[in-house]
Amino acid sequence: MSITSVTRWKINRDDARKLAAEAAPLLKKQGASFIRIGFCHSGQFTGQTMVVVNYPDWQTYGRAMEAQMQDPAYQSLYAQVTSKGELLDRTLLVTEEL
Repeated sequence: MSITSVTRWKINRDDARKLAAEAAPLLKKQGASFIRIGFCHSGQFTGQTMVVVNYPDWQTYGRAMEAQMQDPAYQSLYAQVTSKGELLDRTLLVTEEL
């Protein structure tokens, strides 16, 4: 079972795309299987940005969270993200492939 983090942001699309592209190599280095960014086009979250990061298991997710707290490059990038946008929601899913 994999662990999938879905975050929902209120942020300028161009800023989101640039910052997510910078974050992707750091997240992959810390164990992420994939990183996706999407822009909501309908429904109650229209105009918001979604970022999806998947980890293969709880152990990898836990190591990644520890690494992110200790990585100055990641912390600096996260500070940029929060200065340009607002984190609206974070959901953790335990998923399995069918």
